[in-house]
Amino acid sequence: MNDKITRKRRWLAMLLIAIALVVILSSCSTDKQQITSKFYQQNTLTKCTEILPKIANNSALAIQNALIEWRSIYIDCALRHNTLIETIKEVQHENHVNN
Repeated sequence: MNDKITRKRRWLAMLLIAIALVVILSSCSTDKQQITSKFYQQNTLTKCTEILPKIANNSALAIQNALIEWRSIYIDCALRHNTLIETIKEVQHENHVNN
């Protein structure tokens, strides 16, 4: 009776060792994926305008025109900036996942 139990335990131990070796060796044999570099759109790499249009005089129309120009400059710059940030985050996430 004890002989049958020890045979089963020995067989089970050998099976577990074989499974452990297969798992260890298979994890070492995999190749890392090649990281492909992502290209940024040229539009996102342009700097925002640092010089804003000046207000010509104190009239309401001049102030309104200047504010409309400032708003269009801000919207264009914000869109480029946000697109660049999203692209950089995607690249960082891909690099983190691949490493």
